Amino acid sequence: MRILFSRFPQATLRDEKLGWIDALRLDFPFPVDNDDKSSIEIHLHALVGTIEHEAIPIPS
Repeated sequence: MRILFSRFPQATLRDEKLGWIDALRLDFPFPVDNDDKSSIEIHLHALVGTIEHEAIPIPS
């Protein structure tokens, strides 16, 4: 994500909470090859740290 952040100077990278999970969020416009020079907005999320979860053991 940091490589994309450095590649697109108009990008924003910030810490964000997704419920109780810490995440990184990267937002940047990505150019589309067409006549009107438009772009689409890309939003990427990456989870940070260790995620704890509970699971039901499967009997063998």
